[in-house]
Amino acid sequence: MRADRVFAYGAAAGLLGDHLLGDPRRGHPVAAFGRVAGAVEHLLWRDHRGWGALHTAVCVGGTIALATAATSALRPSRTASVALTAAATWAVVGGTSLAREAGIVGRALEAGDIEAARARLPTSAGGTRRPSTRTGSPGPSSSRSPRTPPTRSWVPWSGAASRASWACSASAP
Repeated sequence: MRADRVFAYGAAAGLLGDHLLGDPRRGHPVAAFGRVAGAVEHLLWRDHRGWGALHTAVCVGGTIALATAATSALRPSRTASVALTAAATWAVVGGTSLAREAGIVGRALEAGDIEAARARLPTSAGGTRRPSTRTGSPGPSSSRSPRTPPTRSWVPWSGAASRASWACSASAP
């Protein structure tokens, strides 16, 4: 089986898995990535772009290294390669969850409850943060002291970014 077919079969299986299973309530791979990225940020955070670039390099580089190792280990087996692509696709798609959240927001808007709809938007945009939880801006005018790490709301890995990172690294043929 050629690599493009491995990718096509794996992607189709991952999309089907998302449709049938949706996202798990606990232990989602993207949530785990977000926790790791948050821990790395806690260790590396300084009010300097270079440290931010290092944080990004560690998180993206680690994801790529893990995906490359898994791909290399499973490449001899076409079935395992399809399964890896399916798992990576399922992990990054999130279509079932997004459709569910969009339905909740839509029903709130139809009922004229704009505050309820607004409160749900951060959930559908890749996280569980609420806009009111931000405590400062990332720029020099921030109310944080230079040695205080940012709150969880400033972790740069939104659901969309981490899903894209997984998609780019783990599902490539």
